[in-house]
Amino acid sequence: NIGTADQVDLLSAGLQQAARADSGVGLLVAVDQEGGRVNRITDGVTVFPSAEVLSGDAAAVREAGYLTGRQVADLGINVVLAPVADITRSDIDSFISNRSYGTDPQIVSQMVTASVDGLQDSGVAAAVKHWPGHGGTDVDSHLELPLLDISRQAWDQRERIPFQAAIEHRVSIVLVGHLAIPSLDPSGSSATVSPAMIDGLLRTELGFDGVVMTD
Repeated sequence: NIGTADQVDLLSAGLQQAARADSGVGLLVAVDQEGGRVNRITDGVTVFPSAEVLSGDAAAVREAGYLTGRQVADLGINVVLAPVADITRSDIDSFISNRSYGTDPQIVSQMVTASVDGLQDSGVAAAVKHWPGHGGTDVDSHLELPLLDISRQAWDQRERIPFQAAIEHRVSIVLVGHLAIPSLDPSGSSATVSPAMIDGLLRTELGFDGVVMTD
């Protein structure tokens, strides 16, 4: 459903008009527009480098987020499915790869919050992803269920940190990944359908009261 910039603009406007005529409530219209290799819209917008390339320069990350938000907002889009808060590992070929800001939880947190600030200052909602952390697996979750076999302590010290930072920066949306972490939910359920990981950890423990979604 994405062609030219004009087509996206017309499509978004038509969808919003139809929704408001029916219910009086507008729509959340979202796009994957991370930079690097994940950019659904390329016509009429600036395509920024990957998270890996920009990592370490918080000002550049914030500016990329702000300009991305402004440009897609002009096309009627009000949610950007970014930033990626996943932390990669140096000992595996992570599925997330250069979509991540790196292997250091503190650096990833700084970049994630800069991106959230830039996007949301532009007037669009940021959707931080992929809760509760997809960077430590080499399995493609579009094809099968990745299992991240780490302890709760290890998760608290790594994967949790960027998400907690994004929540403290009032990120609007948390996007849940399709992966299992048995130390967080012994049932082995995917996070997408796990009360333990959504209601227990995300809502209650981290105190997130915004929108929770999955793609």
